[in-house]
Amino acid sequence: MKPYKFGFWLQAAVTLASCLFIAVPMAYSVLSGLMRNAFLGLRGGLTFQWVEQVLSLYWPTILLSIEIALLCLVATALIGIPAAYALARAPGRLARLAEEALILPVAVPGLATGLALVVAYDGWGISARASGSSWLGMCCSRYPSWSARCWR
Repeated sequence: MKPYKFGFWLQAAVTLASCLFIAVPMAYSVLSGLMRNAFLGLRGGLTFQWVEQVLSLYWPTILLSIEIALLCLVATALIGIPAAYALARAPGRLARLAEEALILPVAVPGLATGLALVVAYDGWGISARASGSSWLGMCCSRYPSWSARCWR
């Protein structure tokens, strides 16, 4: 068996560092949520009091979220799988166009979609002019060079 080369060990080190970069803060967050006193740290002891308090307050909301997720799963399975099969079997440009339209929300970043919605609804008078507290309204009022574009 050949010994591993330097590139393998470099990739392993980068992978391990990336995993630790994600896992250590998560573990610390969970541990700090179980601490009796955050200022004393582990010396203060551990408790499930905070977990019980959060679950008592948010248990109905958690159950509702799980129910909605399961209903979405069932709807996706009943509608999406046959539709995907039909789309995969359908020849022609219309099927490829529908496929691209379905992929579009994944391909376009969320910020671009949000900005497009703000711009689209701006003509209806419900963003910057009506509220003044929207993101677009704040940008236009604080940056004069944008004002000409915002207030047309």
